[in-house]
Amino acid sequence: MVVAMALVTLAMLLSSCTVPTDGFAGVKLDEHGNALGVLRTCKHPLDGATLWSDESRGSDNPHAVVVGRWEFSDSTVTQALTWPLGATSAAGVTAERPPEAMPPERTFTLRGWTTDSSWSVVYVRFTLSDLEHLSVGKILVREPGTEPRVVSEPEFDALICD
Repeated sequence: MVVAMALVTLAMLLSSCTVPTDGFAGVKLDEHGNALGVLRTCKHPLDGATLWSDESRGSDNPHAVVVGRWEFSDSTVTQALTWPLGATSAAGVTAERPPEAMPPERTFTLRGWTTDSSWSVVYVRFTLSDLEHLSVGKILVREPGTEPRVVSEPEFDALICD
């Protein structure tokens, strides 16, 4: 009985460390082939987004490295935002850390967040090769427990408050 209580307590502690998600991050291309970050939430506004790279591919460094970090103005992300991942600024978006070049051999992860860690969105992981297969109007997204997949913008929007 004591062991069971300890396991329940441990499970509660571990689950309380997870930031709840309310929406999704995605990546799409504009008509010029530039990568755009796409964030959608159901109810909760976000404060920013981070793009990081898995340096372990082709490197002795197994750590993730921040490639870009953006902060959003108070009114920017109530439920939807799209901005160029190569931008230092866009409407309602300011780069806290200017984006670096995205080497083709690396895997990248995009995630939206709140400064108090009360909410985030389901991240999307991708390579530049993944983006080569996108057409305008299509978004690369990952649902929990699945591999990234390509959806239309209406399909992406329909995922948000499911």
